[in-house]
Amino acid sequence: YVPDGIAIAADSRLTRNLNYANGLSEKYIMTDNQDKIFILANGKYGICFHGTNHEGKISTTKLLSDFELECINDKDDIQEVADKLKKYLLNKYPFRETEFYLVGYSEDEPFVFLVNRRLIERINVLDRNEVYFGSYWIGERILVSAIKGLIDQGIFDFELMTVLDAAEMSEFIVSTAVNFQKLQ
Repeated sequence: YVPDGIAIAADSRLTRNLNYANGLSEKYIMTDNQDKIFILANGKYGICFHGTNHEGKISTTKLLSDFELECINDKDDIQEVADKLKKYLLNKYPFRETEFYLVGYSEDEPFVFLVNRRLIERINVLDRNEVYFGSYWIGERILVSAIKGLIDQGIFDFELMTVLDAAEMSEFIVSTAVNFQKLQ
């Protein structure tokens, strides 16, 4: 999220973890063709997800489609959509471990929310509700830690970055994560 826009990116890989009684777990690829970025409210908001995709016998794609049809109206602002999504997840899918990143604007102010069945967190503000520019992602922990270390050193100036640069950075991080997984 930079002054002139918000860029979101996601890979298309869907993995599943199997946990065994002996404490071991195994991760395997279900597909490399999962859409994870969607628009809501006739293009007003963007949303992407990570985590459980088919819990409760419904895909996240279907869940979001149903949510939009059942809950969102044209007058909802982004905070209302975040509130409705949390309530929808808690009421209809109380055990689902999916996290959503909801992005958009309200009166020219950028909003980036993390939403799941337990919480709504606005992640692009400081303690005093001051908007700040930066990046946020989840994924390969080793890779995320390395890139976060570079960001913490201040090598990226998000306040001067264009939305095109933010999109290219997002694409770079996603493609690096995908290639990193191939090497593990």
